[in-house]
Amino acid sequence: MRKMLHGLITVAILATASSAMAGDDSGEAGLDRLIKGRVAGKPVACINAGRIRGIQIIDRTAIIYRMSNGQIYVNRPALGAANLDSDAVINTSAVEGPLCSNEFVTFYDQGGMGMRGVAASVAMGPFVPYALAQR
Repeated sequence: MRKMLHGLITVAILATASSAMAGDDSGEAGLDRLIKGRVAGKPVACINAGRIRGIQIIDRTAIIYRMSNGQIYVNRPALGAANLDSDAVINTSAVEGPLCSNEFVTFYDQGGMGMRGVAASVAMGPFVPYALAQR
C-alpha cells in the first residue's frame, strides 16, 4: 500500500511539474531555449530515478530530467520520439533505482484529477548532462 501511495504521489508531482514547465516551447527550438547557457557533458547510460525533481517533455524531441542537485539531463529517445507530447505525464513511479537507456517509459494523458489512459511508450536513449557554462 505504501509503495502504491508513493507511486501516486510521484505521478501527481511529475504531472504538475511537467505542466508548469512546458510553456510554449516545442521541438528543437524549445530544447535550444532550455539548454541555452549550458554545456553538454559526456552521455551516461543511467540516472538515479530517486533524484528526479522534475520532468519536462519537449514535443517530438526530448525528455528533460531536472535533478535534485540542479543538474539537467536531456534524453532523446532511441525509439518513439515522434510520440513525445508535452501534455502527457511520464510514470516513473515503477522505477526503483536507476533509469537507463533502452528501458521503455510509458506516458499517460492527463485528465482532470487522474490519468485518462496510456498515450505512448518510448525507448530511452543516452542521458546527456548539461551544466551551466563557467563564466
